[in-house]
Amino acid sequence: MSKRLAAFFVLAGLAFGESSRALDFIQNGWHLALGSATGSVTEYSITLKLGEPRQVTRRTEPNRHDPSASNEIVQMHYDGIDITLLKTPQKVFVTDFVISSPKVLVGDAFKVGTPASRLKELGDGRIEQGRRCYHNLEAYDDSACFTIRDGIIAQVEWHYEID
Repeated sequence: MSKRLAAFFVLAGLAFGESSRALDFIQNGWHLALGSATGSVTEYSITLKLGEPRQVTRRTEPNRHDPSASNEIVQMHYDGIDITLLKTPQKVFVTDFVISSPKVLVGDAFKVGTPASRLKELGDGRIEQGRRCYHNLEAYDDSACFTIRDGIIAQVEWHYEID
C-alpha cells in the first residue's frame, strides 16, 4: 500500500472514530507476529519465519480485473495461527491472519490471553457477531477483531479487503 493511500486510510478511519493506535494495529499488528517490518510477505517468507505449516490448502479463482488470469488462494495452518494469502499475477496479499494462541506476540497489550479490558486502549470499536471489531474504513473494511471469552482475548483476527 502506498504511503499516500495509507495516510488516506488513517485520516478516513479517524473520521469513523477509530483511534490512531487502533488503525496502526489494524495495518501493522500481524507483522509483529511474523517478526517482520511492514512490507511484502510471501508464502516463502512466512515459512522461513514459522516453519512448515501443518496444513496448506490451495484453490484458484478468476481474477476480477483480468478474465484471462486467475488468482490462487493459499491457506497456511499452524498451531495457533491461520494465514490466508491471495496470490494475483502481480502480487501476494495477506487477506486474513488469525491468532488463537497466547504464544504468538502481536504487540504491546493485545495478544491472546490478555484481559479484554485492555482493548479500551484501542477505543470503543464495534460489537459484531460477538467480537469487538475495529475498522480502518467502512468502504474499504480492513479490520482487526477480537473474540472475547470470559473477559479474556481468545482470538485476534485481521481481515484485509482486496479489490
